[in-house]
Amino acid sequence: MKRMTKKCNKCHAENSDLAHFCKECGRELEIICPQCSKVCSMSSRSCDECGFSFKHKKRINTKPFAILGSILAIVSLVVLFPTMRSCSSHYYITHPLPPSGHRVWDIHKSSEIVTDYDGNTYNTIKIGDDVWMTENMRTTHDRNGNEILVCNENFHNSENLCCCAPNDDTSNIKKFGYLYNLKAIRDICPPGWHLPDYNAFRYFKDGSGGGVEKPAKRIASKTDWKPSRGNYNVGCDPSANNTVGLSVLPAGVAIETGYGYETRAFGLAASIWCYNCSHEYRHLEIYYNDPDFSFESEADVWSSVRCVKERED
Repeated sequence: MKRMTKKCNKCHAENSDLAHFCKECGRELEIICPQCSKVCSMSSRSCDECGFSFKHKKRINTKPFAILGSILAIVSLVVLFPTMRSCSSHYYITHPLPPSGHRVWDIHKSSEIVTDYDGNTYNTIKIGDDVWMTENMRTTHDRNGNEILVCNENFHNSENLCCCAPNDDTSNIKKFGYLYNLKAIRDICPPGWHLPDYNAFRYFKDGSGGGVEKPAKRIASKTDWKPSRGNYNVGCDPSANNTVGLSVLPAGVAIETGYGYETRAFGLAASIWCYNCSHEYRHLEIYYNDPDFSFESEADVWSSVRCVKERED
């Protein structure tokens, strides 16, 4: 469609079709018919000569639609992107999250015994498609033979691969294993084994089915927890714990301080190193007075280590 041009009768300057007054002299404009070139009044709805309509077609303002489209795109990224991400590294197990409601756990005793670099052996259990260690690691070398220093409370070099005895009592090592710093865990699992990923633990979190079978109680050991009140707490009725057989023990944690470290929460809490899909280290944490477990990310916390066998598929 031809665009109209408005011409000023006084100074004959041409103005855009959207203008009402001349840009040169300020006079009210007239319209030049784009079909027959007759000069018509601004008040005319059509050309007196040829009948051409001067009525503009209403233009749709597309700006609100563009804004709405941008908002929808951002919402889609925020909502859908986490579900689209996958853990491509072989260090991760990717579990579909279980449906809500009661889950019948596929649990089998495993005859496989795992041996670390130092020759320590660990019992295992198969849960679903995965084989887990049922004991905390107590090695003082990683799988490449690098030494993991058994540190005391006055250690000062956090660049070292370090571990310490739970509650700073070496008699606890045989049962509870060591607590390891972040540097020590990168290659700590034996060949063919790795740290559990975030979803490996979340697999036990959903579908509680009510009753005393709560997420933390499922994986907490039946022994060594401080007694607590509350029907579903880990420390309440510990005989109902460990329905999936992981036997997670309350070895507590060690916290780095300005002069070394402090061991804390022995008998009150368990903390296990794990990964998430962003290749970040996390701690699974269980407390004696809580029926659920959580994930924390403090780099200055030393935790226990459990390993999971790499899948062949």
